[in-house]
Amino acid sequence: MAKDYGTDLDDIESVVNLKRYEFGNRVRDRGVHRHESRHPGEWRQVRGKATRVSSIGWTFLDMLDKPNWCGGINHVIEVWENEARTYLEEIISAVNRAPTTIDKVRAGYLLDERLGIQDQRIHEWLRHVQRGGSRRLDPESPYQPEFSEKWMISLNV
Repeated sequence: MAKDYGTDLDDIESVVNLKRYEFGNRVRDRGVHRHESRHPGEWRQVRGKATRVSSIGWTFLDMLDKPNWCGGINHVIEVWENEARTYLEEIISAVNRAPTTIDKVRAGYLLDERLGIQDQRIHEWLRHVQRGGSRRLDPESPYQPEFSEKWMISLNV
């Protein structure tokens, strides 16, 4: 802001009236879900403005974390099957920086077993699998006994 307004930030309120914009639970007749995270992910600035959007790789990760916010796990898998090859570099980069190991396992299963993509960087995520756990592909559905032996994850879809 100092760069934008050319002033000392201690006196910034005299230059610009800082407001926190509030909105209700609906915007343009659509429900709004408020979500705060310790891991806000990566974002890109839009045309040098204050608007920020999630990076494409992080968007793919968010789909695995909250599939119900994206049309459900079956839609998420369909998007991965149709688009992951196009954005593979961005996805791998985001997954490598993901804050939790389950992100690597879910993405690894989809890229490796569902899409058949062979890449050493994906293979390295196998060190994060855990035998005997209750990890699930869909975090919002109950555990099912069908699972991937390689990725040690319940295929609860």
